[in-house]
Amino acid sequence: MLAIQVQYPALTYSLNCDSWIKQLFKSVQNLADYTKKQLLLGNIIEVEHCYQLAHDIHEKGGNISKTAIENVFVYGVSKTLEVSFAVPNQARQQFLGFFKKEYARQICASLA
Repeated sequence: MLAIQVQYPALTYSLNCDSWIKQLFKSVQNLADYTKKQLLLGNIIEVEHCYQLAHDIHEKGGNISKTAIENVFVYGVSKTLEVSFAVPNQARQQFLGFFKKEYARQICASLA
């Protein structure tokens, strides 16, 4: 959550959740929502910045952080990438560059 707070203070400004876990998941949800908005605007540079931040949290964070990125960020952003024709193809390729393994795991789990 601290990484999101440093990069995007507005996304974590008004969090008044009961526990740090709720704050973490809400921060990741806010990052996912912001990323989806930037995708629809076609702001590739900002989208890549969001992907990089989420990837860093996933790689360097603990198990709960990894779970938040996989279940909230990757899931939410991938749905936007799958259904929106307005999203540039470059954004889809960048997403897979950062989250291919996590995305594939979700696809395989949904087929089971």
